[in-house]
Amino acid sequence: EIVAGERRWRAAKMAGLKEVPVVVKEFSTQEIVEISLIENIQRENLNPIEEAQGYFELMESYGMTQDEISKTVGRSRSAVANAIRLLNLPEKIRDMLEDGDLTVGHAKALMAFDDEGLMTEAAEKACGGRLTVRELEKMAQNRDKSDKNKTNERIDSYFKEMEIGLHEALGRKVKVEYGKNKGALILEFYDRDDLSELAKRLTKE
Repeated sequence: EIVAGERRWRAAKMAGLKEVPVVVKEFSTQEIVEISLIENIQRENLNPIEEAQGYFELMESYGMTQDEISKTVGRSRSAVANAIRLLNLPEKIRDMLEDGDLTVGHAKALMAFDDEGLMTEAAEKACGGRLTVRELEKMAQNRDKSDKNKTNERIDSYFKEMEIGLHEALGRKVKVEYGKNKGALILEFYDRDDLSELAKRLTKE
């Protein structure tokens, strides 16, 4: 039984060869399936999703680690890991990869979008080579900057409202300073008596 190399055997027949070098071994049924799967993964005409599914099956069904898979199929561990990540993409984008409408480079750029709807929308714009990988990366970066700016605007608005509210409640100038992991609340006072009164109001004593 030919476990691996059937295409080479057929090519040898077509070339008119009478003898070919082979390796004869005994395998269990599981080993035969595993070896056949590995050979199938090494085919040149697999699309990225088929390749990723092959790696995933080796991990799930045969308990192989990504490192073991990379050594077996002759690819780097990062290449195997990145291929498996493609399976986390939305189904619509996976279909585009299978059909050849998107490249693996496009898919990696799309992973930078943290919103599935925006990711799919960007994929549709890039479909068929209408956007380059670099253009997709810029879209993701600009989106990320826009989200950060909106977040900062909300934060600024919150602290400004707190300053106004404390100013009205305490009858004095209030400054809220904030950084990445900590902040400071600065309350203005005018003399010792005013500070004493402020302390009583804050401690309710």
